Amino acid sequence: MKNNKEKSKVEKSIERKMKAKGFEVTMLKQYISKTIYVISKDGVEQKVEVPSNVTDTTLYANMLSELFKVSEEING
Repeated sequence: MKNNKEKSKVEKSIERKMKAKGFEVTMLKQYISKTIYVISKDGVEQKVEVPSNVTDTTLYANMLSELFKVSEEING
């Protein structure tokens, strides 16, 4: 696990793009292979993992946003 390490380009990009979509983003843990976040919007929270080797952060942020929306619809 990475401790007290600077955020990677992927982490910074994902956080910036999710915040631009209106999400609150909280980093829980950094690992070499992935970062675990809690994203929240309108009082609903969801835990997500972002692989460190993501090459298209725009596409990944869009996917996380859509998964959040679907999960919100399913869970009410």
